[in-house]
Amino acid sequence: MSLDEIELAFMSEVMNVVKALDAAKDPGYEAGMRRTVPSSQPAHGTRVPEVKKLAAQWLKEHKGIYPDDLFYYVEALWGTGWREERLFALELIKRHKNAREALDFETLRRRGGQLGAR
Repeated sequence: MSLDEIELAFMSEVMNVVKALDAAKDPGYEAGMRRTVPSSQPAHGTRVPEVKKLAAQWLKEHKGIYPDDLFYYVEALWGTGWREERLFALELIKRHKNAREALDFETLRRRGGQLGAR
């Protein structure tokens, strides 16, 4: 597989996550979520339990993924700037023991704090 093919497959996988999060949105949820978690970040309006369920499913489908490979997905999802993609990224780290152990606490603390950023 060429580098271009690998990059295309990677971006396709990230877009699949974005599409799944958007498809799971609850139009009535976003207004209430915005009142309790004020933020200028764009959001699909997908409920947190659904984000967690989708992340668990993704990891199940990518069983055995190495932390370094997982971090590529985490960085790409975080880079979208969307709330649910960022929650999804943090959930991937939380659920993948080796990835969780590979990150320092300060990085996780900083990322978690950015979720409520205005």
